Amino acid sequence: MRALSTTACSLPVRKQGGFTLIEVVIALGIFALLGAGCYKVLSTLARTQSVVDQHTKEFGALVKGMTILSNDLEQIINRRILPDRETATDFAVTTHNEDYLLEFTRSGYRNPLLMNRSELQRVAYAVTELPESAHDEFETASSGDNKKENRYLVRYTWKVLDRGGDSDPVEQVIFSDIEDFSIRFLDETDNWVEEWPPSNRNKVRALPAAIEIEMNTGRYGVIRRLFDTGNVDP
Repeated sequence: MRALSTTACSLPVRKQGGFTLIEVVIALGIFALLGAGCYKVLSTLARTQSVVDQHTKEFGALVKGMTILSNDLEQIINRRILPDRETATDFAVTTHNEDYLLEFTRSGYRNPLLMNRSELQRVAYAVTELPESAHDEFETASSGDNKKENRYLVRYTWKVLDRGGDSDPVEQVIFSDIEDFSIRFLDETDNWVEEWPPSNRNKVRALPAAIEIEMNTGRYGVIRRLFDTGNVDP
């Protein structure tokens, strides 16, 4: 009996497959480039979103501030106050108080809790440095010398209408980065005057027909708004 050949019975040997070192290095390089590209895209998206959020916040603050101004100036009412011993300015609308650019009485002071108080409110505006009460809110927006040089439009309100010398106002920052701010008034002769009531007249209406404000901001440039007080002849 013939012996079987070992050569004929041996199974074929399969060659082991795999990546060479060069292929691994090339693959790692490709993944590194893809990772760097993805990181750059995500970083750009994050910065863009941050800028958009900041602009949205600033524009929202602008809209809110103009709404507050509009609600105040368009609800001015002819209600004088008792003379303040310190300022002696009892006009319904006045620019003759040295502490404020404009001071007036407005209606529409909401009272949802039905507290025992008037629905009229005394309001004033001034361009000044950042009030102490608003430092926590604005300290992250400005720092160092820029914070000191920045000017703010501040709204002042009082809890009582006929206040005494010891009545402290509530301060609210309306706009920041104010470079210039001016007010003028439309009188009954359709002429614009820079102060109210005009000091060169003996007789004048208690309220102007309209009030125009113009402010120059570092962020939005010149903003001009005209407010109708409703004090016009029929």
